[in-house]
Amino acid sequence: MYTKHEALLASYTLLDDIHDEQKKKGNNTLLRLISDMNPFIWSDLTTGDSSLWSDRIKCATSVKENDELSSQESFDILVSFLKYEKKTYNFDDESNYDVEKLINEMKAPQYQDRWVQLLERAKAYLTSRRKAQTF
Repeated sequence: MYTKHEALLASYTLLDDIHDEQKKKGNNTLLRLISDMNPFIWSDLTTGDSSLWSDRIKCATSVKENDELSSQESFDILVSFLKYEKKTYNFDDESNYDVEKLINEMKAPQYQDRWVQLLERAKAYLTSRRKAQTF
């Protein structure tokens, strides 16, 4: 099981990976979103743009109230978040990326395998941070 915070870190990293792949093809459309999402700017590991953190929590809560998420529920939060951002901030119009196409790409086996790896890495990272803070 995973937490909403672990799902955020995995979401950011997966989108950053996809952005890196798209950038090699001359497509820089996810840059604004991942810049605003970057959880490594602040020490509390929330999104770089605080309004996105509250949006993220709304999307997470719409998928599941508590903080015990399966891999699929964690992924569903990412999908909900992408759809919410498209609707709320008109990212489609501003950055010309097709959210539905992106979501369908992320459902491919290689991204689903990567998703589980990222969730596990996020879990290990946050666990080590908590342990380090207790000393």
